[in-house]
Amino acid sequence: MHDLSAPAFGLQIRLDDDGRILSVDGPLRHDLAPWDAVCELRDLLLLSSRLCAEGVPADWLGQGLDLDFTGPAGQVLHTRAWVQPGNTGWWLQAVDIGDLLEHNLRSSLREQLQYFAGQMSEQLRLCSLARLPQVLNEQLQGLSRHWRIPCVALALLDEHQQQWMVHSEYRAHDAPALWQTGQVLGRGLDSLNGMVPLYFSAQQGLSEHMRLQGVMGDADGLLIPFCDDHGVAAWLLGGFYPAQQRAARLEDRDWLQLAAALAAPLLARLRQQAHHHQLERLEVLQGLLGTGWWEWTPAIDQLQLAPQLARELGVEASYGMLSLQAWLRLFHASDREELSSRMHDLQQGKALLQIVRRHVEDAFQPPQWYRLQGQVLGVGDSLRMIGFMLDISDIESQK
Repeated sequence: MHDLSAPAFGLQIRLDDDGRILSVDGPLRHDLAPWDAVCELRDLLLLSSRLCAEGVPADWLGQGLDLDFTGPAGQVLHTRAWVQPGNTGWWLQAVDIGDLLEHNLRSSLREQLQYFAGQMSEQLRLCSLARLPQVLNEQLQGLSRHWRIPCVALALLDEHQQQWMVHSEYRAHDAPALWQTGQVLGRGLDSLNGMVPLYFSAQQGLSEHMRLQGVMGDADGLLIPFCDDHGVAAWLLGGFYPAQQRAARLEDRDWLQLAAALAAPLLARLRQQAHHHQLERLEVLQGLLGTGWWEWTPAIDQLQLAPQLARELGVEASYGMLSLQAWLRLFHASDREELSSRMHDLQQGKALLQIVRRHVEDAFQPPQWYRLQGQVLGVGDSLRMIGFMLDISDIESQK
């Protein structure tokens, strides 16, 4: 048994055999709330820690004690403590582990966030296009509930009108209506920094961001950008949410990750859908006009035809993939030599424009005439010739 000198760090409390406080030393004593001259150790602790201090100091010997002390102004001092015998009574040594607990909490929170973000992205990537609006709304609902954000919305840029529009929104049952799906937000978001979240206060922020009143109204909240190779492509909006107070442990990168988890897969699916629709329109148009594209790659002697053109020429069995000679055999013998010469001229950069007749076995069948045009792209082994064939039989028959 021995007495300890005043510690240079932490907290040192001298106790009698019954756990009453005799003295308090160490730098951390200033982080404790005022205590009575006569009190027990448990009187300095939060209710949640008093169970650890049940009994007398001799009962705690050899144990690690996680003790939360009441601090001034409602603060809490988180410590790891142990006891050792002194010449008279007992010494309780404690060190501050608040930073360690905060680090562990942030790590746990980040793991939860990454899992949550991954789940959102997966749902949006794997659902059918028909269910995409519903699944997106479900993810916004989950985001609202998990982070306790009363109103959430995802705004996308309308590329035709060059203004922002609410693509989807969700609000809690007891939250005021702040946004509506399809609502036009104008161009106020264009003035913001698209690299970091903006924490918005209706009272303080309007002087700096006057144009945001049309986006956020009178609601506190946050605006989180998502950037891709198209620039700022989406904004995740949270309304009636003082983010700096209610989510202090979420950093900017965490908010950006949540926005990306929603916007990245959604935009990819929407762009894929738009591309698919464009291909469908092109295919219908080519079918109605009796035309279609072709592409020849001389390096591998492969000529590819548009699906509807391959069907019209009767080569769909080869999936529209032919050699140049096989393609030339589709046309009348009198046109093949000139077309072959023109195709090789095309390799030299000369434009192709020729009227050709399709080869048919039945001499009584009306001839089919096509207008061929093409141009060259690329150089060397990457050289490609691209053009189209247009059925002009009606025009030729009138001559």
